[in-house]
Amino acid sequence: MVHNVTINNLLSGAFDSERLHANMAAVAAKTGADMEEFTRQRAASIPAGRFGTPEEFGHACALLCSAHSGYITGQNLLPDGGACPGTMWGAATRCGTTAGPYRFRRNRLQEGPESSL
Repeated sequence: MVHNVTINNLLSGAFDSERLHANMAAVAAKTGADMEEFTRQRAASIPAGRFGTPEEFGHACALLCSAHSGYITGQNLLPDGGACPGTMWGAATRCGTTAGPYRFRRNRLQEGPESSL
């Protein structure tokens, strides 16, 4: 911030895009899976139960590029429909990372093991 440079990351999950559908079609073809069923199962694997929309991605990007994010710096924003719960709760069970000792619970910071959540 000293040099008026802010670096944040937008780490997107599965968004409904041509690339997502092309990748799923390639996997379905390789495995012999039915494309419609494969797409349904892939969307169902996301806690939100769906893929993100291009508009949602755009809104997240616009937020990080706007004056409203003036005090946000050095952060990773992960719009992924809850696919990586460790980013919010510290559980990190599906993300393959280790959690720190602090968790946010009901809008207040708590210290202790994950089981206290």
